[in-house]
Amino acid sequence: MQKCIDGANPDQKMRLVDEIILNTKKFVRNPYGNYVLQFILDLKDLSINEKIGKQLLGSLINLIKFKESRKFSSNVIEK
Repeated sequence: MQKCIDGANPDQKMRLVDEIILNTKKFVRNPYGNYVLQFILDLKDLSINEKIGKQLLGSLINLIKFKESRKFSSNVIEK
């Protein structure tokens, strides 16, 4: 997915990122999906990062509380 985002034209990139943002809670708990979110956060687009933050806001306690979530989500939360 990271290579798709990297090689996409601006319209494709935004559509991919928007779809990932809608599924942030799935990606953040996934052993591979969390890397995709970190990659997107590293693009340093404030509006995108804000959208991801809003998706995570209501779940922060659960993401750090449960071991199976914490393992992958902590890296995203730190970013």
